[in-house]
Amino acid sequence: MKSNLGISVGLLGAVAYFAGLFGGYVPLLVVVGYILLREQNDWLRWTAVKALLVCLTFSALSVGIGLLPDLLGCIDTLARVFNPMEGFSINALDRLLSLALLVVDLVRTVVLLLLGGKALHQGTVRLGKIDQNASQELFG
Repeated sequence: MKSNLGISVGLLGAVAYFAGLFGGYVPLLVVVGYILLREQNDWLRWTAVKALLVCLTFSALSVGIGLLPDLLGCIDTLARVFNPMEGFSINALDRLLSLALLVVDLVRTVVLLLLGGKALHQGTVRLGKIDQNASQELFG
C-alpha cells in the first residue's frame, strides 16, 4: 500500500522510528505530524503515535535517572550546612547512574532499530503498555 507521498506505508512508518533514533524530536514531530494530518492508513497512524510514545518513554527514563545526581547534590549541600568539613558524596553511585543512562540509551537504540526494521514490512514489536496507550490515544 502506498502513502500520499508515493512511498510504501511501511517505509514511512520506519522513517518515523528512525527519525526518533537519528534525528531527535524535531524530525520525529514533523514526520508524526505529517502522518497524523495527511495519512489515512490506520496502521501508519498507530505506528507514528507508537514511535512518539517510545521516544517519550525513554526520555522520561533518562530524565528520571538524571535527576538522581541532583538529589544527591541537595543532600550534600544539606550535609555541609550541619558539618562544613564533610559532605555527602558517593562516587560509586554516580558511576552506577552513568551506567544506567548508558543502558537506557542502548536499549532505546535497539528498540527503535527493531521497530524500524519491522515497520518496513508493516510489522511491529509488541511493547505492552506503549501499544495499549498508542491504541487508546489514536482510536479512543
